Amino acid sequence: MKKLVSIFAVLFFCFSVSALSFSVFPIISYSNQSFVDKIYNGDYMNSMLEWNASYLFKAGVGADVQAENLIFSTVAKLNIPAKCGIQYDSDWRTEGIKTNYSTGNLYNQFGIDVYAQIKYKFELPFEFSVLPVISFKNDYVQLQAKDIYCWCGDSAHTGLWDDYSWDSEYAKYVKKYGIDLNTNILSFYFGAQIQKSFEHFYLGFSAQISPYTYIFSVDHHLGKTGGTYYQMEQIALFWAWIFDFSSGYFINKHNSLNLNVSANFCPETRGNLYNGYNKIGKYLLNETSSFAFSMFLIDFYWKYVL
Repeated sequence: MKKLVSIFAVLFFCFSVSALSFSVFPIISYSNQSFVDKIYNGDYMNSMLEWNASYLFKAGVGADVQAENLIFSTVAKLNIPAKCGIQYDSDWRTEGIKTNYSTGNLYNQFGIDVYAQIKYKFELPFEFSVLPVISFKNDYVQLQAKDIYCWCGDSAHTGLWDDYSWDSEYAKYVKKYGIDLNTNILSFYFGAQIQKSFEHFYLGFSAQISPYTYIFSVDHHLGKTGGTYYQMEQIALFWAWIFDFSSGYFINKHNSLNLNVSANFCPETRGNLYNGYNKIGKYLLNETSSFAFSMFLIDFYWKYVL
């Protein structure tokens, strides 16, 4: 009962603050995203897939709630399905020799980004302010590589005794049906933002680090009978970052135009590898996997304060 009273007391305080304000904003984004997943046998790399989504476009909506100096923000965006880049797949059958190599057009099948943030504004002299930040971020994307050109120099494809390089005279062109990637990246961040206000606009910069990032991805190599699935899981501790530059122009007290440029990246992180045929399997292999990502994002939005 005491806990219930405390919750209602907090809610009553928040909603009774005279400075409480709400704002909503439609948002459009351009994103350049890169995902790299690798398969290792010990320290020896067997395979590397590079997913370069160089021109992803997104659209969504966001909302802010501000009570005095406490600000809560949330944004949800959907990827616009379209061709978005190039995918590369490399295999090493013999140490030091890349035997198989393919490249294909990359298409965005589906994607959703959800971002939530809480920050508190401390006013400083000369219209500066510092805002400690806590954030939650979830990125889910489905990509598919199609129109694939593949050259194989390994003995399994050439029928020869030895393995040869993919670009040697012994390599053969092999048809590939396609490769899918489903990736979900869940992260928590904390950091700080510094902001400078002017009469009609503002500038800001923030840096955040993630104490915990969970990455779950599935590579599906398509085939006549369903293909092969490779399932990867990684956990990165204090290994992912977000750097963000923000700006805005105040048209009047209710309307503003805003531009954000951000970079979100996580270097290579090792984790478990599972595989299965014709279905997603939980068959742990002796090999390990790794995953790395980088996301460059430009957001443009018009904000209306209710």
